[in-house]
Amino acid sequence: MLMGLTNPKHHFINPKRQKILTMNIRGRLILFSLILIILTGGTTTIGSAFLTSKQTIQQNHKRLIDASQSFEHKLNDSLTTLERNLDNFTNYSSTPIKVIATIGFFNDPETNLQLGSDYLVEGLYNLGKSSNVDSLAFYTQLDKQSDQHQWLFTYSSIINGIVGLNLQKKVALFTPNNWDTFDQKKTTRPNLFPAIYEEGPKYSLEIMPDGTTAIIIKQAFINQSFLYGYQAGSTLGYFVMRKSFNSSWNELDRQMGVNFAIYDINGKIKGSQVSMPDLDISAFQEDQKKTTALSDKMGNVYDSFVIPLHFNGKVIGFLSTNIPQSVTSAKIRETVMTLLIITLVVLIVMIATAWIIVTHFTEPILKMTAVATAMAEGELDRKIETSRTDELGTLAQAFAKMRDAIKHKIVELEEHNRLKDEFLANTSHELRTPLNGIIGIAESLIDGAAGELEPKVKANLAMIMGSGKRLFALVNDILDFSKLKQKNLELQLKSVGLREIAEIVLTLSQPLKGKKDLQLINAIEVNLPPALADENRVQQIFYNLVGNAIKFTESGQVEISAKVENFEGEGNLGRIVITISDTGIGIPEDKLDSIFESFEQAEGSTAREYGGTGLGLTVTKQLVQLHSGKIWVESTLGMGSQFKFTLPISEEYEISPPSQSVSNNALLENVFLPETAVSTEPAGEGQFKILAVDDEPVNLQVLVNHLSLHDYIVIKALSGMEALALLEEGLKPDIILLDVMMPKMTGYEVIKKLREKWQLTELPVLLLTAKNQVEDLVVGLEVGANDYLTKPIAKDELLARIKTHLNVKRLREENLRMTAELDVARQLQQMILPKDEELEAIDGLDIAGFMEPADEVGGDYYDVLQHSGRILFAIGDVTGHGLESGALAIMVQSSVRTLLANNETDPVKFFSALNHTVFHNVQRMNVEKSLTLALVDYKDNQLYLSGQHEEMIVVRNGELELIDTIDLGFPIGLDEDIAEFVNQATVPLNAGDVVVLYTDGITEAENIDGQLYGLERLCEVIRQNWQQTAQEIQQAVIGEVRQFIGEQKVYDDITLLVLKQQ
Repeated sequence: MLMGLTNPKHHFINPKRQKILTMNIRGRLILFSLILIILTGGTTTIGSAFLTSKQTIQQNHKRLIDASQSFEHKLNDSLTTLERNLDNFTNYSSTPIKVIATIGFFNDPETNLQLGSDYLVEGLYNLGKSSNVDSLAFYTQLDKQSDQHQWLFTYSSIINGIVGLNLQKKVALFTPNNWDTFDQKKTTRPNLFPAIYEEGPKYSLEIMPDGTTAIIIKQAFINQSFLYGYQAGSTLGYFVMRKSFNSSWNELDRQMGVNFAIYDINGKIKGSQVSMPDLDISAFQEDQKKTTALSDKMGNVYDSFVIPLHFNGKVIGFLSTNIPQSVTSAKIRETVMTLLIITLVVLIVMIATAWIIVTHFTEPILKMTAVATAMAEGELDRKIETSRTDELGTLAQAFAKMRDAIKHKIVELEEHNRLKDEFLANTSHELRTPLNGIIGIAESLIDGAAGELEPKVKANLAMIMGSGKRLFALVNDILDFSKLKQKNLELQLKSVGLREIAEIVLTLSQPLKGKKDLQLINAIEVNLPPALADENRVQQIFYNLVGNAIKFTESGQVEISAKVENFEGEGNLGRIVITISDTGIGIPEDKLDSIFESFEQAEGSTAREYGGTGLGLTVTKQLVQLHSGKIWVESTLGMGSQFKFTLPISEEYEISPPSQSVSNNALLENVFLPETAVSTEPAGEGQFKILAVDDEPVNLQVLVNHLSLHDYIVIKALSGMEALALLEEGLKPDIILLDVMMPKMTGYEVIKKLREKWQLTELPVLLLTAKNQVEDLVVGLEVGANDYLTKPIAKDELLARIKTHLNVKRLREENLRMTAELDVARQLQQMILPKDEELEAIDGLDIAGFMEPADEVGGDYYDVLQHSGRILFAIGDVTGHGLESGALAIMVQSSVRTLLANNETDPVKFFSALNHTVFHNVQRMNVEKSLTLALVDYKDNQLYLSGQHEEMIVVRNGELELIDTIDLGFPIGLDEDIAEFVNQATVPLNAGDVVVLYTDGITEAENIDGQLYGLERLCEVIRQNWQQTAQEIQQAVIGEVRQFIGEQKVYDDITLLVLKQQ
């Protein structure tokens, strides 16, 4: 699709404006409906919620009053019935009293009452039964010498009988089947009433032992007429009655949904259905009924109605009727939620209805709008509905005709565009080839390829070379601009380190300064997070901006800096802002907005004075925008400029190493090798052979001129077939420089033939191409090229690339040699270890050993050997890595075995002789090597430990002990005489004791987070497994270490030796 067709200036109608126009009717209708429905629903919901809340509160208040009155009525009715029944019972005309009154021939009133007690018992039973009380008691003055009234009888609804004193003054049970006081079953007095009557108010409230609340009534039994032995009007006894009313308020709770609390006349709580505290009655007048809020002991709040309880004109207590406020709030919320759901359903229904109505009228317009928008964006195959017969159908038919005309025109333009691309590609190749010759020959002549030249000649050649490079830059700008305009440039995004790219660009830009007094500064911090970008295009951006800054700055500095900033809508990571600042001529304020337009420069005279096409900043801007970034400039005329652009931050903080470049501005990271690498000094004459293959003699001469100055032997070939023939004849070059575009056989075909016989590292191939299209370069790498350079070739870059690949070849050969050495060292290391059958043959000890070498052999070893009734254990760790460390371990093992065979038992002499041998061998080897070594001599259940190594771990009955060896020896091979440092420690062993020896490869094993395994973890695993066999302990430790390390590389040998006394 051509760019002109997507330019808003060319649209017959702006798509955004079109969308606004077609959506106005629908939007307005739906918005109006939404506002009307929301206002109506909101007002209704709020009003209904308010009325519901008020109504609920009023209903609750009425329920509280009704429940209180109901309870008070029930209580009064119950008390009235009790008093009436009691009055009837104590009336002198009642049967029990008459019987007692007629028995008057005894002088002893106590006997008088007891003789008539069977009638009194029956009467008390009937009184309790008819009054529906829980219990009652009768007290009398059994002892006339005492003023106290003692318990005589108790009625209980639970036992359905009377418990009292019989004629023998024994507690007995009386039942309706037998009221005879002479013959009753003996029992114990129930603990319902005290043994002695206690004075108190006639009416009181109490909490029963079972937790229920009861009303207590006390009434005296008065002698109304003459009774033998008693004065008229005297007190014959007392009745005490209890009646619970928990059932009454439970019934009201079920009926009315309230709960009750009852208090005595002092406000003390006497019963409640919830945990209510005492009532502060100071806030109530005697006859006041009050609505208030009360809280229970759990902090729950209640709407309460408090009333005083009256009977016979007296206040006998207080009653609070309660409804939890949470219940009230829940009911209000439930009602409001119901209203909200109804409102929401109505809202959805009305919105759906409005949508259907609006869609019916606007859908045809919207479809036409979508087609127009799609056409404006290049989708010319969208179906247009033309079946309607109204005005919209006529409009659709006109759209269809316009679409067909546009499609026809685009086909023609795309064909023209294809021809233009082919022309540009061919022109690029044709221009680059002679430019390579012009620049290369001129540069080589300046460097003295044809002998020393006069200064004037050098100056003219420099002008030729400079003009060629300017023409080359112009070709590059035109090609990049064309690709960006066509949106054909694709990015290869990955994590990119900006500091590294900036350093390379500034290094390669040094020649642009010429004789200017100018500093190029890389101020990007090392810890700057990586950017998500195409490294080659970022390099190109840097080149363009740095090149501009150098061009327009005569003195001062050009600096690259960067920082992380958060922009609105950029997410949590933010973006990197890169700044290229200079102290140059600056840009006028009226030109800041147009500086990034095609063919624009700050002033008309700028192009004449400084040169350039005016495309560099345009290409730079479009490259930044391809990275979803933005670019702007801040400048003060005469003081300098700051070009700033943004790049996204990569979520992967591991920076990818700079890849091989895909443009003429290649990254040169691989040029600089570490100091320990193979030397990168220029090769001497005859040392390296280079086969140069190009069908252009001029290009071959350029290569010869450049390379001969650095003493390379250059063999020339004018075609791919000639090059292959030279190789078949026995030529073995160190590297091949190969042109791509050659007649009969292209460079790609030559590489395919080469790779049938030689690998990448065996015979490096550096492509030389005038084509810098990404796809061409990718093809070259895929068929087997090692690298590539784009013509015209920069001499320094060519030499750097050649050195890099020659050094890589050397490094590969060196790596193969080192790998072979390490393999030999590993095999030797394994060979000197004791075999399993040797360990199993040792009596009295269970032994398990393990040794695993690192990727680079570390020189660990352990040994177990028997001689003359002694068992010697050795474990050592050589410093450093590699073949020398493995060889030293073998040397130590041989020396230890020799000393043992010579019956050397004195540890000082043993270590001195061993150290003398190792020290002098290390000196002859000219390496800096030593080792820590511990020797454990086992005999008669005793361990004799000597030598300096890691701590020895001993476990006795689960208790772990660490034995330090720092004072028992000195590193072997570090000093010529170590006798004064050698000591010996004795460690007794009992049955089941465990001894563990290890090297620091275990304790210093590192996981992916950089944490060390450590001695503490090792001790914990041994402590948990000490009761197992030596093999099982060894497996547990090694398994734990491997799990800790995970996929992390192992940097040191891992060695473990476990002994267990049997």
